[in-house]
Order: sequence, then C-alpha cells, then structure tokens
Amino acid sequence: MQAVSFYAARDLAYARNWAYWEHCESLWSARRPSSYPSFEEWKAASENCPDEVVDGSCLRPERKEMVKAARRAGRERLERAVAAKGRYPFLDLDRPWQPEELRDHLELSQFQEARARGWFDAAVYTAELHPRRLKIIDYCSSYWNEHGCDCQPYPSLEHWRRDAENYLPPENVAD
Repeated sequence: MQAVSFYAARDLAYARNWAYWEHCESLWSARRPSSYPSFEEWKAASENCPDEVVDGSCLRPERKEMVKAARRAGRERLERAVAAKGRYPFLDLDRPWQPEELRDHLELSQFQEARARGWFDAAVYTAELHPRRLKIIDYCSSYWNEHGCDCQPYPSLEHWRRDAENYLPPENVAD
C-alpha cells in the first residue's frame, strides 16, 4: 500500500482529481446538490474541469501548471512520449554521450510536439515518476558504472535496458 500511495500521490491525474475534489467540496458545502454524481460522472468531470478549478486549488503554483499541461497533452499522449521501446534507433551507442547532451538530443529529435504545445515539462515529470526510473538509477549506480561502462562496443539500447530491468541488487549482508 505504501508503494501505491507513493506513486499515486505524485501522479498528475491524482493532483487534478484533488483540485476538483476541493472545488466540489466548496460548491457542495455552500449548496448541497439534490443528488451526487456517480463515480464515472465525477471522474469525467474531473478530467474535463477548467483551468480555473485547478488555479483555485491549494496546489503549489508549479504543480498547477504541470497539471494543466498534462491535461492539454492527455494521458495517452504523455504515456507514448515517455515510452522508450523502439523509439531511439538513431542513437549511436558506440560513442560516449554526456547525460545533458543525450537529453538535449532526445528533446530536439523526439519531443518537438511536447515543447511546441507546452507539455514537455509534464512529459519529463511523468517519466521521472515512472517506477522503472528508480530501477535504472540503481542499475547505473550499483552495477553499470562499476562493471559495464568500459565495454566496447556498447550493447544495444534494448539489450542494456533488458539487463537493467532484470538487475537485482545484491542482498545486504549484515556484519
């Protein structure tokens, strides 16, 4: 349950739902409706709530902007933008990439729509929230930097990613 809560509370749809819930609480406490919407009706209304509802919430200003950007993009488009599978055949993994250089290259080549339509930061946030990110970080810091980064030629991105996804850190042995 803690893992579910950890990721759910950071999800931008969760933040939008929270803002809409605040809005409904305010409206309904001032004037109780004759009937409450079904969950499906409420969820649809939350997904389509206007920016003013998000702006009027207690969310931090940067979080409000991220929620609005994510809604402009739509969940499916954000998920496609974040998904890496089969998207980067143009990367030359035989040459060393600096992390900033790689990010800039991917942004210019793969995220033009997100940048142009103002939801790039929401895509980056969504990618940073993905559970795979923590596994990749652990693999890089605990294994790849120590055992694999000097190998030539570098493995394909798919091979490297498969190894990272299958990586299990060694058990901590108590002294």
